[in-house]
Amino acid sequence: MPSAAAQAYYDEMMRKEDAKILPEETLKKMRAEACLIVEKISSRSKVFDSDKEDLFPSFQLDEISVGKMLGKGQFGGVHQIDAIKLAPETPESKSPKNDVEETQTREFMSKQCIRNGDARYAIKKLRKEVGHDAIVYRNGTIDFAIEAKFLAILRHPHIVKMRGLTSGGFIKANSFIIMDRLYDTLEVRLQKWKKLQGRYTSILGCCNGGKEKYIELMAEKVVTALDLSNAMEYMHGLNIMYRDLKTENIGFDVRDEVKIFDFGLAKELQDSNRNEDGTYNLTGFTGSILYMAPEVALSKPYNKSADVFSFSILLWIMMALEQPYKTLTPNLIKKMVFHKDHRPQCDSKWPEGISNLIKECWTPNLQERPSFVDISTTLSNEWSNLSAVEYDNNAGLDLSMKSARNFTALDLSTRSVRNINIDSFQEEA
Repeated sequence: MPSAAAQAYYDEMMRKEDAKILPEETLKKMRAEACLIVEKISSRSKVFDSDKEDLFPSFQLDEISVGKMLGKGQFGGVHQIDAIKLAPETPESKSPKNDVEETQTREFMSKQCIRNGDARYAIKKLRKEVGHDAIVYRNGTIDFAIEAKFLAILRHPHIVKMRGLTSGGFIKANSFIIMDRLYDTLEVRLQKWKKLQGRYTSILGCCNGGKEKYIELMAEKVVTALDLSNAMEYMHGLNIMYRDLKTENIGFDVRDEVKIFDFGLAKELQDSNRNEDGTYNLTGFTGSILYMAPEVALSKPYNKSADVFSFSILLWIMMALEQPYKTLTPNLIKKMVFHKDHRPQCDSKWPEGISNLIKECWTPNLQERPSFVDISTTLSNEWSNLSAVEYDNNAGLDLSMKSARNFTALDLSTRSVRNINIDSFQEEA
């Protein structure tokens, strides 16, 4: 899980036009090293589960018709799957875990790969350029395998789902995982929200029900934040830090459900790295500088509250519909944000509870930041307020007052405004 300096090195290696793919013998050696490291990490893990990994159907790469690229990250690329054409099963291709259920799942995925004209699945695999450098290839292979292991055990309605994997395991030539295809990133959704907000708050919009629609848009943003908070609460309950919460790592599926994806920087916290004050000795300057907590940027010990800080910046962006620190260079961000506690301004037009939550989450004091349990509760209450807001054509909007009408509050035990019971959650095939 590389630091920003290591990432810069990787990027430089991949940009070299004259770079050539290393011999297969070298790549095989790097995969062997990666395998040993992943096995060591897995042996210490309290959440990784090889039995759950075995439940996923496996595929050969030549069974997958790879479509257009959807995005690329540090090591991997994600492509749409246009078709799954199953190869005839032979005694040689039949793996020990093959059974009737796996065969049925493979057949279902093949037949339902396209639904109503939309691709249902995406494939993620290491980019070819990773093979230009032995260390980059080894580290990319490790990150890929660890991400797959996380996806194998994470079961939450707002975390992207893994659907299948390479025959033979996570660490082999051309390893890949199959996931649900996402159709929008939060980054793109923010631009749509910005256009709608401009339309609703214009003079013409205000005369055509724009104020009511503005409240609905605000409620949509809050409920999206709540869904993300619930997913983070779930991960933190498993003692897993995400460490890269940002708009680019959040998407929406074909049903418009928000999903967190890309677990390349996720980290399971180990007691052996825990300090007396509750922080952990972890890699510093990890993640994206815009969302990075000061303690992470300064390579100090940190804990799950660093994700809370990242969430505060994410929530601010969702409310403001713009990026913070637009006039600051990276060096100025380091100086002003990490050393002098500078933060972007909260708009007085936002619900007061949201502004207060943002400020609580980005405090430089780790011990004072709320947990995601508290964040979800606050967001649930704010959504309730917005859903029952009093509107008066003459007086305009009052986002601080609840309607006097009878309003049934959310059952917070469900942890979701959409009333999804996570314990009994059954995914759609």
